[in-house]
Amino acid sequence: MLVVDDNETNCQLMAGMFAGSHHRLVFGSNGEDAVAKARELKPDILLLDVRMPGMGGSEALAEIRKTPGLEFLPIIAITASNLMNEENSTKERFSGYVRKPFSKRELFDELADFLPRQPQARSPEEKNVPVKKEITPATRELVSRLRRLLIDPWPSIRDSVAVNESKVFAQGLEGLGQRWQCEPLIHYAQKLLLDAENYAVTDLEKHLGEFAALVEQLDRGTQP
Repeated sequence: MLVVDDNETNCQLMAGMFAGSHHRLVFGSNGEDAVAKARELKPDILLLDVRMPGMGGSEALAEIRKTPGLEFLPIIAITASNLMNEENSTKERFSGYVRKPFSKRELFDELADFLPRQPQARSPEEKNVPVKKEITPATRELVSRLRRLLIDPWPSIRDSVAVNESKVFAQGLEGLGQRWQCEPLIHYAQKLLLDAENYAVTDLEKHLGEFAALVEQLDRGTQP
């Protein structure tokens, strides 16, 4: 997880909140840090202070969203604003937000649908027992994001079979698959990307058409 805040006290506070957990935090102090480290590290999630000297959170958000593979990165705004119009604007642009000062519970509630869960260790006896696949809140969030893509931009890309747009679409899907550790989605995205890079238009058209079925399979908890 990448945390970008120019206030060192806030960073120390968040480090303490995650102490003892399996989550690894990397810190930055300004908008330029946010953009550079997001591109380098491809974090699961970014906590981004809205108001910072130099490049602010909104400008950093815009730059990160232009980066292939980071179009769907969950970015949570950290804000001290109490103004209703600013709150509405923040909700529209960011994946979520927390208002300073916030408690550990408030922060974790906001992050609950975005962070991948750590799988629990299984005993030797349990390893031979088939595990029933369940739809977790994290999986529901992934499926929800994929369903939004079914509305836009997937239909236009499917109908036009535009190579460059297909590349961007595939890179975004691969980023989501990596973030949620969803192997079927990663495999599908890599297949699309290979088609686009090789200008295999016939295969690309066929595989683009399979996206809706993949989303349904993920939603039902079945493997494609």
